[in-house]
Amino acid sequence: MEWDQIAGMQYFVVMIDYGRRGREAIVDPEVTRREVVSRIASGEYRNISFIHEIADCSVEDVTAEILTEAAAELLSERLVTPLQMIQYLDLALQEAYKIGQKPVSADMSDSVLAQDINGLESTLTRHGYSFKVVADLIHVQPAEIRSFLQGRLTANRAQELREDMLAAGIPL
Repeated sequence: MEWDQIAGMQYFVVMIDYGRRGREAIVDPEVTRREVVSRIASGEYRNISFIHEIADCSVEDVTAEILTEAAAELLSERLVTPLQMIQYLDLALQEAYKIGQKPVSADMSDSVLAQDINGLESTLTRHGYSFKVVADLIHVQPAEIRSFLQGRLTANRAQELREDMLAAGIPL
């Protein structure tokens, strides 16, 4: 390859950290900045040590241009599943793009997170239990389960439902 051909190339190097297993550099000349962001949002790239943009024989670290360290820490602390990470990182990237914010800040990440992300209803949903499924398992009406999750039942009835759910093997 001639030097003038190399000078016109642009590509990204994404370094993934696997902890004790080491690091892996992903280099693909056909990946654009948009594609790198998309792969981060989709969860394909995780535990990123750095992202370098190589263009015209120079190297630039662009990690901080996409996501602040505080935003990455906030998302990793508050989210439980890879699907949550994908969904909320994508939302944060979209909202930041709408207002022209680069990189995505911790405040932006926090603003897109559901307030009860680790609440009882969210936990049940993550485990595949809808109102109807829970109601069928413990032989009550779905409306009563909704009232239970919204805290509108008496303390005694809420305790009865909680015990019935635990007896049915539903994770609380």
